[in-house]
Amino acid sequence: MTPRLFPWLAAGCAAVAAQPSHATDADQVFRRASASVVTVYALDDQGASEVQGSGVVIAAGLVATNCHVIQDAATLAVEVGQKRWAARWARRDATRDICLLSVAGLTAPSVAIRDTDTLAVGEAVFAIGNPLGFGVTVSRGLISGVAGKGSDAYLLSTAAQSPGSSGGGLFDEHGKLVGVTTATLGTGQNLNLALAAAGITSLATQGKLPPTRTAPPLADRQWGQEAEALQQTGAWKKLAAHAAAWLAEQPGSAPALVFLGMAENELGQASEALTKLEKALAVDDRYVFGWQHYALVLRSLGRKEAAEQALDRAQAIFPNSTRANELRADWALHDKNPAKAREESRKAIRLAPGRTFAWRLLGTSEDALGNGAGALAAFRVAQRLGDTSPEVAEKLSRQLAEAGKVDEASAVAAKAVLGRRETARSEISIGFAELKRARLGAAESAMRKAVELAPELPESWQGLAAVLVATQRPRDAEQALGEVLKRKPDHADALATRASLRRDLGLRPAAEQDILQALAIDPNNVSALRVQAALLYDARDFRSAVSSLKRIASLGGAGVNDLISLGDSQTESGAHEEALSTLARAEAQAGDTIRFYHAKAKAQGRSGKLQESLTTLEGALRIDPVNQWAWSSKGYALLKLGRLPEAVETLETAVRLSPDFANAWINLGQAHLLSRNLGRAIQAPEKGLALAPEAADLRLYLAQAYLASRIAGKAREHANWLLARRPTFPPAHGVLTLASLLDGDPSGARQHYERLRTLSPEMAGSIRKQAIANGLAQAREWTE
Repeated sequence: MTPRLFPWLAAGCAAVAAQPSHATDADQVFRRASASVVTVYALDDQGASEVQGSGVVIAAGLVATNCHVIQDAATLAVEVGQKRWAARWARRDATRDICLLSVAGLTAPSVAIRDTDTLAVGEAVFAIGNPLGFGVTVSRGLISGVAGKGSDAYLLSTAAQSPGSSGGGLFDEHGKLVGVTTATLGTGQNLNLALAAAGITSLATQGKLPPTRTAPPLADRQWGQEAEALQQTGAWKKLAAHAAAWLAEQPGSAPALVFLGMAENELGQASEALTKLEKALAVDDRYVFGWQHYALVLRSLGRKEAAEQALDRAQAIFPNSTRANELRADWALHDKNPAKAREESRKAIRLAPGRTFAWRLLGTSEDALGNGAGALAAFRVAQRLGDTSPEVAEKLSRQLAEAGKVDEASAVAAKAVLGRRETARSEISIGFAELKRARLGAAESAMRKAVELAPELPESWQGLAAVLVATQRPRDAEQALGEVLKRKPDHADALATRASLRRDLGLRPAAEQDILQALAIDPNNVSALRVQAALLYDARDFRSAVSSLKRIASLGGAGVNDLISLGDSQTESGAHEEALSTLARAEAQAGDTIRFYHAKAKAQGRSGKLQESLTTLEGALRIDPVNQWAWSSKGYALLKLGRLPEAVETLETAVRLSPDFANAWINLGQAHLLSRNLGRAIQAPEKGLALAPEAADLRLYLAQAYLASRIAGKAREHANWLLARRPTFPPAHGVLTLASLLDGDPSGARQHYERLRTLSPEMAGSIRKQAIANGLAQAREWTE
């Protein structure tokens, strides 16, 4: 504040020319008085410094400063060195621009004060303050003039002052306070104003109290804006409380009722929400926002038709609003009707092409329809328009990955502020894309990252299992699928995949249990039906395998491999012509695949079309000249055609190509047997058994071959090996029945025969007839 007596003074202090150096005097005064000079801060409502000045400690806990330094402050503080204290404006003398601050706990020493009337012009004085906020400093000058007497006096000096010095002390050469520095004279050169220190201590009792600070009037509360902010953050309890307070302030407010209804609906109080919205629409039946949320609540209550009517009403009031179309699109997605969702999304986009939510809905619709390119384009537009939601970033990343743009997908995921789960889902998409590109290391890295980020997600473990299957680690894959099922026990696909792995690992009972559980959850699960058919085929229950495969075909899910499996199972079940018909349907799709040739040749051979079978097998060998199965089957066909020398030569090629291929050794043994070379008929499969001792088919053939040669002991040895692994294997019981008769053990023979009758009555009857035909009369006594 500029004193009224001196209109030629400029408020504040400006730098002036430097005085002649008297370093010794200034240093002595500074050491005596500087500890009593403080920095004064005027702070705003947020605690930030608005004005900085100086002050002088005139008594314990009492600081003098200029009123113009502190008069507009919300709060005050003083600082000495590195320590700061809160201060309170205590007294004022507005006419002289002197104010006192009360500072509780201030430890700085107070100054001695000199009577102004004893000052002489030309006397040395020293200004101590905190100019420009650089810290407490000292400048020397002379008294240039004294105006007035006593406490009303004003001092002019040449002691330099700068902004921030206001409120500091002007001291004599003994360190006594003679004035409070106040201003710089704008019209003079090196002339500065100070207020006389005389009588300054009397302000503590005689000064006026500071003016009461009047708070500005409160602005009208922005109820609607606050409600929208709470809605956007999903703070439904806070929104409900806010809307209730709004209603208390503005009873009958339609917007307040709508926001309260919205919050109640989100909090699971749909009936109460409906009442609030009906009240709101009774107040204002053209309130579009109210009709839209009324529709949402009706929908949540299952009243779909009424919800559509409410949306119609909203759209009739405001035809250009996209909200009704967006809600219909969202509802259609929920109802698994992506075609309608796409239609409504496109309507919304035509009305407002810049609506990111409409583009997001379109992308989700296209994704659900299997249109990856359309989904990718829509999500790209949404993001370009500013949609920074994790949902769009995750879906865009996934679509890019599925489109083979893995690097771009990774970049999108890296830039987005995704949550832990969204990042994991993005990594899963990237992992599957890398798997599709056969980049197995990158795929596994992405899937393991997903598991690390979100181990609670079943899809994280499912993705890892897929990589482990691709890298031929079935046991690890089985464990990963176990983690999927811990988190989602009703995951039919995971059960089917685990069943397939367990079948490959030889864990048949566990595999069967998985399939039963999967089909109980989803009887139409094609993957489960496919594995079930394979398990039934393994168990030689071919008719049941045919039923499972026909079920797949009836569901429209049969691929070429399913048709081949069906034809093969029909062949094994004796339905040879039906098998050939099925394989004819598969042929157009199968192309030149060994598996198809195998099934076709088998069906032709079993139906007596041996020459056609031989032609098919020669076709297979043109595709794969070293295929051991094709060589073995060709040898068998030649054997059945009676071309024994060619059969032997062909089968010897088969066993050379694959010495551990049991089927080739069996066929070679039969070829030697028919060639009346009994020694080699047994010798050949024994050689194969040495190479593949766990080959059950070889064991069975040898058991039967030894039995045909009436070497009962060797036949029994191989049959017992089979029963040790499969106690209910009917052919092994048949061999033991006949071997016991040959050994003269009718009791043992009857025991095995009775067991065989329970397992396979048809085979038991055949064995009885065979025994009687070979002169083993005891068999006549057995029950047919």
